[in-house]
Amino acid sequence: MSFLTFPEYNGSCNPDDLVRNFKFVIAFCGGEPSEHEKLKLRLNISRSIYSGKNIQISKFSQLIEFLKADPSFKILKTNSKQKPLTLQFTYLTNVPVFIIEFWQLLSDAEIFDLK
Repeated sequence: MSFLTFPEYNGSCNPDDLVRNFKFVIAFCGGEPSEHEKLKLRLNISRSIYSGKNIQISKFSQLIEFLKADPSFKILKTNSKQKPLTLQFTYLTNVPVFIIEFWQLLSDAEIFDLK
């Protein structure tokens, strides 16, 4: 996957995951992204989130902050908090898949303390 075909961010995943995946692609391709590639990542944010806002983003931490401030992240987080309550475990459930899905939902909801 090249930097230019990095998928559009539309609020359907955690911004931390977006940046982590982008950094993985950078490392996999062997190098530091150019300014154009960083700009492409910023421009590859859905218009409903970025919509021409005059925001200066120069660090990944600022990008994460900006994306987490958008209502789409609050919706994702709320939805992710509700989904673990509806998961059902039966004797037919694939245990590894269930656990991975459960941990992903907790991560999306930013629940790190199991208590």
